Amino acid sequence: MGKIAFWGEILKKSTERRAEREGDWKQDYPGNLPLEFKENGTLLGRLFDWTVDKINNFIGQDPDSKVLIEVLDIYGFESFKTSSFEQFCINLAKEKLQQHFNQHVFKMEQEEYTKEEIDWSYIDYVDNQDILDLIEKKPGGIIALLDETCIFFPRSTHETFSQKLYQTFKSHKRFSKPKLSPTDFTIYHYAGDVTYQTEHFLDKNKDYVVAEHQSLLSASRYSLVADLFPPLPGESSKTLKFSSIGSRFKQQLQSLLETLSATEPHYVRCVKPNNPFKPSIFENNNVLQQLRYGGALKVIRISCAGYPTRRMFVEFIARFGILAPNVLEGSCDEVTASKRILEEVDLKGDQIGKAKVFLIAGQTTELDARRNEVLGRSVSIIQRKVRSYLTRVPLTIVPEPTQAQCHDIDREVSQFIAELDHGLSSVATSPQAYSLALNPTIKLPHDEPTTWLGTVSATVFEYPFF
Repeated sequence: MGKIAFWGEILKKSTERRAEREGDWKQDYPGNLPLEFKENGTLLGRLFDWTVDKINNFIGQDPDSKVLIEVLDIYGFESFKTSSFEQFCINLAKEKLQQHFNQHVFKMEQEEYTKEEIDWSYIDYVDNQDILDLIEKKPGGIIALLDETCIFFPRSTHETFSQKLYQTFKSHKRFSKPKLSPTDFTIYHYAGDVTYQTEHFLDKNKDYVVAEHQSLLSASRYSLVADLFPPLPGESSKTLKFSSIGSRFKQQLQSLLETLSATEPHYVRCVKPNNPFKPSIFENNNVLQQLRYGGALKVIRISCAGYPTRRMFVEFIARFGILAPNVLEGSCDEVTASKRILEEVDLKGDQIGKAKVFLIAGQTTELDARRNEVLGRSVSIIQRKVRSYLTRVPLTIVPEPTQAQCHDIDREVSQFIAELDHGLSSVATSPQAYSLALNPTIKLPHDEPTTWLGTVSATVFEYPFF
């Protein structure tokens, strides 16, 4: 009963106001209620803001704090088969945030070059300011024309709004009219072209509360409803004050950008590898589209226009010092060593800063290729040495012989040499051995070893000295 009475009172106030305006007291049907009450747009919007304020107060946010950490979930760029006013606002936010991101990266690049005291020229990059002027410029932008059309609603329709757009932006390079639709329009955003359908632009852009509704809601016995609709001061409580979602959204965006400009932002780009949300699947076209829509490719172009690679002197020498090993042999400071390495590899276009080496696009790839060649040759040398070592017969280290053993060895060897000099080998006692002494090419059976060979082996090799 409470809800019925609540909306019944709204219906009564609405019909009374319309009857007073039209000169009779005709009762309107509930379908003639203003759009914001049929869809509860205003009520839900204020309830959302109220909820956010309550959450911030609950978590202990100090409004007077000068140090804070905020997390901003950036809008995703949207392009659907049917793109309406919601997508228009979201893509406007994305355009604004992308411009801030580009300027932030560009500013960081300039500050880095100035800090390192290197010679650099102005880096030119594609800006999207012309798209923002097309949408939010006042007067003459799309939002301004939309607000102007909404003021004269219902005499103005979405067809009227579309015709205004066609006449105003017929020569704009970022705007076009589709051939197959009399009311749609296309904007060439930085991330791609989006065609918007204007059928509900006017209805969704209106954001005002009738004075009678405002008074009724502000006098509600429910404290929550009264807080959502505070009384309006003075004359504004008796008149109908027009406001639009588009204009309010633009103001909130501007406030957000002012906050971002006063802080030190850090960006995290999240990329979805596949639409089915399954592991080990990487959809190239899908990822490329996300990078393009997220503005990552634009930022890469900005970085590549200057010096995309910069390394501290210690890191540069540690990685690329093997390209000029003679440089590291002498004693020199990091700056001199880095310069000599660059001179040795004969690169053009690099610069030496106060603490870093700045390389233009492509030079890091070339240095890494040369480094891989040097490492490849070094690996081949190491493999050759190791294989040579493994194929050699290992020698056993034996202890040195005693003095008595040395005398015995000397005596035996001297006797053996003397017998060979006289041609009389007393140890060759068998005919086979004698034949072998006269003709060394004779092959003896393995089971008949010569006595003299055995004697020599026993005499010479029984001592570990050899």
